[in-house]
Amino acid sequence: MALLFKQDQKVSLYLIATPESRSCHTAIPFDWALDFRNIIVVVGPSSRQAARNPRHFQRGAYDGKFLGYDSTVGENVHCVSLEDSAVAEDIPAEYLRPARPDAAGQVVVCIAGGPEIKGQQRTTSYENDGQWMMEPEAGDMGALVLGEESLCRIWRV
Repeated sequence: MALLFKQDQKVSLYLIATPESRSCHTAIPFDWALDFRNIIVVVGPSSRQAARNPRHFQRGAYDGKFLGYDSTVGENVHCVSLEDSAVAEDIPAEYLRPARPDAAGQVVVCIAGGPEIKGQQRTTSYENDGQWMMEPEAGDMGALVLGEESLCRIWRV
C-alpha cells in the first residue's frame, strides 16, 4: 500500500507492506530456509505438518540457539553456531526459524512477499509495533516499511 502526504509543497510517499504482500510467521513454508544463504536462523520445533520426524531436533538440544546458515546438504542446512564457530550441524530445514531483527542498523533480507520484495537485502532504521522502517536506498520512490515476520537477519554480507 502506498500513502501520499502533501505538506508545504512537499509530497512524501510511504510504502507499507500490507497483509497481502507480506506473510505472517505461520504462513512461511517449512522449507523457507532452502531459498536463502548466509542468514541467521533459530532452531525450534518442527514446522512440518503431519511429519513422522521428531517434534524437536536432537530432542531440543539446539532449541533457541542462533546459528549461521552456511550451505545446504540435500534438504538439510549446514549451520554454524554463532557462540562457538567450531560447532557445526546439518539440520533439516523444518526446524529452522528466521532470526528477526532486534536493533536498528541490522542488515536483513525479506523472506516473504511478492517477487518485487522477496529476496531484497535492506538495512533496518527503526521499529514501531513490529513494523520496521528500512534505510532509504538509491532508486527508492519512498520509505519502505516491512513487518518483522517478513524479515530475517543476514549472517555474512
